[in-house]
Amino acid sequence: MRVKRLRPGARLPERATEGATGYDLYACLDAPIVVGHEPVQVPTGIAIEIGAGFDVQIRPRSGLSS
Repeated sequence: MRVKRLRPGARLPERATEGATGYDLYACLDAPIVVGHEPVQVPTGIAIEIGAGFDVQIRPRSGLSS
């Protein structure tokens, strides 16, 4: 997996614990997001290249994956 920072201040993905199987992503915001009834795009400020044969899933919280 290759990660490129696209915006200053963007945080790179990190594993929350040593045994974690996934990475935490972080929002890179200029202003607060107004939460309503419609989905919104949340910028991360990064680009990720995933290698062939790998699967990517984005989930709102790690506890929701089980």
